Amino acid sequence: MSQGWKWGITVGVLVAFVGLTFVPAAFTSHGDDVLATGLVIFSVGILIIGISFYVHAKSLLSQPGVNNSSSVSSSVRQRRLVCDVCHKGTAVIQCTMHKTVLCPACLSGHYESRGCVYVPTVRRTSVKAARGAVASRS
Repeated sequence: MSQGWKWGITVGVLVAFVGLTFVPAAFTSHGDDVLATGLVIFSVGILIIGISFYVHAKSLLSQPGVNNSSSVSSSVRQRRLVCDVCHKGTAVIQCTMHKTVLCPACLSGHYESRGCVYVPTVRRTSVKAARGAVASRS
C-alpha cells in the first residue's frame, strides 16, 4: 500500500481528463447539462488527486525517524522577548557577539562597528556564526 498514492494520482488525472473532454460537447444544444456533468467529473478527479497527496503525507509522518515537532514552535519558545539592557522594551534584534537581545531604543547605544553582528530575534543563531564573529576581530 506504500505506492497506492501514486495510483490514486494516476486515476485522479485520468478522471479529471475525462471531465475536461466534456467541455467541447458543451457547445451543443444541451450544453448546460453537459458542461455541468463535465465539471462534476473534473472536480471528482481533482478530489482524488488531493486525497492521494494527503494519504502520502500521512504515510510519511508515520514513518520512524520523522520529527513531528515544528522547528518554528521550538524557536519561539526559546526566544527572549524582553530587552537585556533596559528590561522594559520588546527585543527585536540579537547581538551574536555579546549574546544579548535589544529593543530599538537600546540598539543605538550598543553598536560597535568592529564586533557586533545583529540578527532578528526570530532567527536561530548557531555557535558556528558566533565563532566566526570572534575570529573576524583577530
